[in-house]
Amino acid sequence: MSPIFRPDRARKAVPHLEWRVALFVAGAAFGLAGIYLDEGWLRLVAIALLAAGALVRFVPGGNGS
Repeated sequence: MSPIFRPDRARKAVPHLEWRVALFVAGAAFGLAGIYLDEGWLRLVAIALLAAGALVRFVPGGNGS
């Protein structure tokens, strides 16, 4: 069986997980608010927050580096 169907049970810590989750939640909230209020600047802030959340993975430090 391939490793896709049998994941390794030894979980590694994800560095900066709290920051990533917070940025994604804030980005989602701003995005929904921007859609509801039909405000372009709110949607741009949402895109920036979501991009920042994705880029946090490349920040050195934490348990992974």
